[in-house]
Amino acid sequence: MDLFTRHSNNLKQNVNIIESVSSLSELAILGDQKESDLFDQFIEVKIIEEFVRILKSTKDTNIVNTILHQISMLITNIGKNIVVLLSLPQLNEFIIYNYDLTNDETQDYYINFIKILSNKVTRDNINLFFNQRYAQFPLLLYSQSFFNAKDNLTRTYTRHILLSILQIVQNSQMENELLQYLQCYPFLQVLTNHIAFMKELLYKWSKDQDYFHEELKNMYYFFKDLYQIAPYLVDILDNLFFNIIILPLLQTSQQKDESLKQQSSLILTSFFNAEIKFSKRILISILILLFSQEIPKYQSIQLELNYVPTKDPELVNLCAKFFKTNQKESKDGERLNGFLQSITQTISYVSYNQLFAKEIPKQDLYEALQTLGYIQKLNSSILFKENLLFQDEYTNHFLNEEHYHSVLTLLETVLTSETLSIISKSQKQMFIINLLNVMQDEQQKSINTLNNCLKSIDIINQLLEDQDQNFFISYIRLKLLRQMEEHIQSQTIDYYRYFSQIVLSLQAKNVEILYKIPVTHQIIKFLLILDLSFQKNWLKNPFGQTKNPRDYNEISFNDGLIKLCNLEIITNSLHFHLDEWKLITQQDQKQIILFMNLIDDEKLELVFTQESEANIFKQIVYERQQDSEQHAISQIIAQLQKLYF
Repeated sequence: MDLFTRHSNNLKQNVNIIESVSSLSELAILGDQKESDLFDQFIEVKIIEEFVRILKSTKDTNIVNTILHQISMLITNIGKNIVVLLSLPQLNEFIIYNYDLTNDETQDYYINFIKILSNKVTRDNINLFFNQRYAQFPLLLYSQSFFNAKDNLTRTYTRHILLSILQIVQNSQMENELLQYLQCYPFLQVLTNHIAFMKELLYKWSKDQDYFHEELKNMYYFFKDLYQIAPYLVDILDNLFFNIIILPLLQTSQQKDESLKQQSSLILTSFFNAEIKFSKRILISILILLFSQEIPKYQSIQLELNYVPTKDPELVNLCAKFFKTNQKESKDGERLNGFLQSITQTISYVSYNQLFAKEIPKQDLYEALQTLGYIQKLNSSILFKENLLFQDEYTNHFLNEEHYHSVLTLLETVLTSETLSIISKSQKQMFIINLLNVMQDEQQKSINTLNNCLKSIDIINQLLEDQDQNFFISYIRLKLLRQMEEHIQSQTIDYYRYFSQIVLSLQAKNVEILYKIPVTHQIIKFLLILDLSFQKNWLKNPFGQTKNPRDYNEISFNDGLIKLCNLEIITNSLHFHLDEWKLITQQDQKQIILFMNLIDDEKLELVFTQESEANIFKQIVYERQQDSEQHAISQIIAQLQKLYF
């Protein structure tokens, strides 16, 4: 006891501080384990308060480091009286003190102290670390200040501390109070810091994937655990991810700089492929935005960007400022387009709509639209109330192949898990329209490959319900059929001959045989969409074999060895129809004429005795094929037009 008194007096007189701090700590540990009077004396004379006083008054780094080290030793080795030690309010002083963390040794001691202290938090004693009156949790808040530390192990342990504390919040003594704290500022800043760090890491990874791969994988695991451990934070995490990472990435992906677009697409693809169990609404919101030509001011699935689960007006105001984002004002035309898109869902279909009734009477709304020159467009929406979505301007032209592949994969995933059951009818139809628009776009060859289109059709098939019949038929009649007519009429002489083969291959579900014939791919995409309506019995399949009504004179060549009968060629060993074969001209062997099968590239050879006779044969074949094409195209267009009725 005399030794304890001597060191205690030295401490109060600032004599031999380092020795006294170390000795008193050792005596306290001894008292806890063997001589309880020593520990009692340690508490009664308020030695911890003396540690705090010296910490605040000294500039000696060695003294600071010694105090941190000895506090850590006390927390580690005190057993019987650990609750007494952890109950001391002075412990928070060691947490929040403004250390010189530029000193590596001091930083190491402080981080070690935080680690040791956090390991002592349990469901039963968490109330010792949380100040309910002032809603303060210093250990949790300050432990997270190392989220971006230079040392990877420190960053990892920072995240581990957060997960371990959050894991014990539920079913703890102060569950309700802690849950409220964790869903408000300043803890929101902790989550913001981690997500901001991940954003920075994603951009670094996009430039050097090998170097940052492991760190990014660890961050994904961290957020995966965070979503699972703390379901009460899902809404907030959604909002933060959306604001800090997703929205800026989508905005960047729509810039003209190709390198920035590729970088954004790469990051989003990584984001989609992560194992984080994001909430359903954020996944769907991301998909909705991916299909938007511009970032809408209001998302189709509303995410409260200033989400604050508290009624405290001062705190609400503080959090609103914290989350405030600067958004550029839309141009007048953009506002009008958004306005018009909303109106098309009300005019002529809803006799009374609460959204506009209070501020803009229906008649005034009609007159305003007429003045703006939009009434003509509105009239065209009588067939379909969301007709504007059929226009190409609502398709995202910035998706690249890898990005779009991830979109389809994600859609397949959310369909499998029935995630899309939470979306509204109009949102679901918007997905379908955008998938169809990509399929139909004759310019976007990189993303609307046949494989992607087959995936898209499968997704659309799963999304469509009986109640979508009118919507789907309207899309076909308003957009698809006209585009098909224009496409068919603009093609070469060879094109029409593939049509019946394509129809047959679709019926047999064997379009793979046409993969190597690029000229057929666009019409296949069109017919895939139509075939879906045929399968569901929403439209009747009008397509049949096209026929040339003309009869041609039979002509013989090579002294009767080669005969041209109507549209058929007959020899001693061959008999084939011109519509199934393509004539190939050979410059070096003008007496030999080759025909190649349209589907399997099989070749047939006709040898003429005279070059002049071969030329006459080629000319007649060309004329008959061209004539047959005209009849076939007119018949195909007539068959298409039956789908309008």
